[in-house]
Amino acid sequence: MKKTIVAGALAVSLFAAGIVAANFEHKRENRLERMAENLNLTADQQTKIRAIFDEKHSKMKALHEESHKKVLAVLTPEQKEKFEKQREERKKRD
Repeated sequence: MKKTIVAGALAVSLFAAGIVAANFEHKRENRLERMAENLNLTADQQTKIRAIFDEKHSKMKALHEESHKKVLAVLTPEQKEKFEKQREERKKRD
């Protein structure tokens, strides 16, 4: 029972992380545009801030993959198969 609850919680976390990653690029550009306008950023500042946002995205993606591996380690073979199938279906929708 406890493993099922943990696996479910992690699956929800992974799903949420996938949504965040899918929207990151769009949100990053919008945020950068607002910052550039509101703060009167130079082109150099915008480039540096974009790099910061990209680094953040890379770290989030790595954390997502690490979490995915941990979830798989908890699941039974049957659960892993179902979990991976659900993951692929989400990728197709996104």
